[in-house]
Amino acid sequence: MEVDKKRLSDEQYKAIELLANGENKTDTGKLVGVTRQTIDNWMKNKEFKAAFDEYKTIIKNLADVEMNGHAKSLMDNLIRIALTGKSEKNRLDATIYGLNRIYGTPTNKIEQTTENKDNNNNNKDKADINDLLSEIDSDKVIQIKQA
Repeated sequence: MEVDKKRLSDEQYKAIELLANGENKTDTGKLVGVTRQTIDNWMKNKEFKAAFDEYKTIIKNLADVEMNGHAKSLMDNLIRIALTGKSEKNRLDATIYGLNRIYGTPTNKIEQTTENKDNNNNNKDKADINDLLSEIDSDKVIQIKQA
């Protein structure tokens, strides 16, 4: 991590490491030798927050690399559970999870479809009103044809 140690103390750097790895503020304060309030104050500091965010990003990227290295065996295991698991619930959960990973969670797609449909209906209504208004002459006289 490229934290400028001149701007941050050793305690702050240790707190960043602990917090980014899931430690709560109270326990982090105890381990670092400061109060929880001090940790809260540090979190409001721009340099501390930037270093914390950078460290979390690094941890996430490392975890992603690690998971990607095991993706094939994880998917094989998921498929095995979905097809041959002893519990019907486990088979169902594995199947649903796999489908959601491939196609997305169904509720999200339904909401998007509904939202787009509503927008299309609103646009259609606006177009119908504009068509009616364009049929009226500019002097607002409706001409009636006599037979």
